[in-house]
Amino acid sequence: MQNHWQLLFYPRLVLTTLACFASLTPFVCSGSEAVEIESTAPIVKNSPMSVAKDEQQEPATYKDKTADHWVKLLESSDSIEDRTTAAFALGAIGSSAKETSVPALISAIQDESRHVRGYVLSALGRIGPAAKEAVPALTNALADSKVDVRKGAEKALKKISPMDSAISITKGKNQQESSIQGKTVSQWVKVFESSASTSERVTAAYALGRIGPAAEDAVPALVDAFEDEQREVRKAAATALGKIGPAAVPALIAALKHEEISVREHTAIALHDMGPSAKDAASAVIAVLQDKEEDPDIRAASADVLAAIGPAAKDITLPVLIEGLRDEEYSVRAHSAGALGEIDPPAEVVVPALIESLKDEQWQVRYNAAYTLGKIGPEAKDAVPALIENLKDEVSKVRSVTAFMLGQIGPAAKEAVPALIEALKDEDFNVRYRTLSGLFGIGPDAKEAIPVLIETFKDKNCESRGFVAFILKKFGPDAKEAVPALIDGLKDKDAQTRDAAAEALGQIGPGVKGVAPALIESLEDENGNVRSSAADSLGELGTAAKEVVPVLITALKDKDKRVRSSAAGALGKFDTAAKEVVPVLIIALKDKNEEVRSAAIASLRHLGPAAKAAVPALKEALGDESDFIKSEAKRALRDIGK
Repeated sequence: MQNHWQLLFYPRLVLTTLACFASLTPFVCSGSEAVEIESTAPIVKNSPMSVAKDEQQEPATYKDKTADHWVKLLESSDSIEDRTTAAFALGAIGSSAKETSVPALISAIQDESRHVRGYVLSALGRIGPAAKEAVPALTNALADSKVDVRKGAEKALKKISPMDSAISITKGKNQQESSIQGKTVSQWVKVFESSASTSERVTAAYALGRIGPAAEDAVPALVDAFEDEQREVRKAAATALGKIGPAAVPALIAALKHEEISVREHTAIALHDMGPSAKDAASAVIAVLQDKEEDPDIRAASADVLAAIGPAAKDITLPVLIEGLRDEEYSVRAHSAGALGEIDPPAEVVVPALIESLKDEQWQVRYNAAYTLGKIGPEAKDAVPALIENLKDEVSKVRSVTAFMLGQIGPAAKEAVPALIEALKDEDFNVRYRTLSGLFGIGPDAKEAIPVLIETFKDKNCESRGFVAFILKKFGPDAKEAVPALIDGLKDKDAQTRDAAAEALGQIGPGVKGVAPALIESLEDENGNVRSSAADSLGELGTAAKEVVPVLITALKDKDKRVRSSAAGALGKFDTAAKEVVPVLIIALKDKNEEVRSAAIASLRHLGPAAKAAVPALKEALGDESDFIKSEAKRALRDIGK
């Protein structure tokens, strides 16, 4: 049996709770080493990963390199991190290079690394309808051995072609049978049972799953497929049953007792994919978990199913999972530790047990125990001393997850700050990176780390400098000793670093000499993100209007809508310069971009009665094509007093 379930929770440790991580690059300090960030992050306003393309500039690039460069790297590099970055870059460049990038990405769907496959699927999704030729390959990926890859394929299909992704469901004759892509449930079942093509059967299973509960008549055929000789078909059937939901539960409960281990394995997959809808199967799954004669991997899978069911059944699953922490099989102990983090357990019951698991002889158990303690959050504060000890664990993965999860416990973990500062010297780059995340999570209470963070930011060879600047920003004026280094960072060759430095200076630099002139200079930066952040920060400084207002007025004419929006928003913070500001904000109300118009209205509203000259323009905005703009204009008129 393929060990599909080994450490399911381990790869789930991703940067999910801190919004700032959406703007981080997959690479961090020290040479060519890389961090595998397994969730695909969206491009946001201040993202250092945004494509370097002005509104009318061609060709699009990522980090100053065209799609041809990234395709070559994706196809030829032996390095997982290189291929991951290349896939991300092609997604960031988008549809403008579809002729070059889409064929390469289609080929890379078969990459041996699940991490690369995940980034490839995300890239195709970001390219959107222009990647339509990838639909057949994406359909096959729905049967991938890794659940995160299957979900990535589904998301990509939704973005590329809703019809091909089986989202559009219609009703058959007399509204009696659901259909999809022109076929009813019974017709898809026929394809699934009779086709000689694995691809066609996978597609049929996927279509049935997308129909959902209305495809309950397909349940017997899908369960029978658990004995199919083609693993892709078995996987697709399990995924479909998970989508069909409660109607499939009785058949799946029975299948948990099937004599074939592969059937039991795929039954567990289906129940896991079903999530809380599988609540009625909880007792049967518990029986499997407690069966010492069952295959250890199936028992571990059962713990994961209980995790997916979640809090809905915790009254019966909690004691069983705590018992699982003491099981003789380490895989059961590890998965029980991870599952406890998914059922919203009472801290007073589970924390003491998990503290003991931090001492387990198997690193996988220690890893998952640390993961769950962090997920519990501040209520796990009693575990902080034990977690501090785990920062010295012999296994780097355990040190890494521990550092990150101390940040999830937050300010309650402030006693760990000295140990985290020491961990910034760890020989493993993943540990150092997650330590930065831990310090970020603890927040202002970690201010004793400011000196070492400044030194890290000064390291020109560190690709996580943007993240370090983001952390320093959180300390606000307490980090004012970082101002010289951040001002120097505004001239860094890396746009991410310049952007993060500009943003941080807005929170750290009010009242500090030299900050405003440096940010004013950054309004001329070649990168739109940097210019936008500089404008935002100038609005935060509280600097004399005479120095700042003229350059922000000029920025309202920037070719980049983000810069114009930031400038419009910043101008509203200079009450003493209303006479100069209001006329240009009135002009901004006519900007073609809704975000710019919205920012201008917000600034006029903030200025209050001093913006009365804008009343006619705001009344005109009540007829804007955007309902949001109309609503905001109405509020601004009220606050101005007209």
